[in-house]
Amino acid sequence: MNVYLSLERNALQTANALFIHRSTLFYRLERIQKLTRLNLDDAKVRLVLLLSFAMLKK
Repeated sequence: MNVYLSLERNALQTANALFIHRSTLFYRLERIQKLTRLNLDDAKVRLVLLLSFAMLKK
């Protein structure tokens, strides 16, 4: 998820960075959204996630 958001939701670049097929990426993102009930189309949700990932790195 962090890679996907860091690459500004570019599916092709994300799939290449993770060494997976694009359809696999879409399946995983859909599964994550179902399990977490997060809407990745919402800019506020994406911002909170990016900030959370940044805080975890420190």
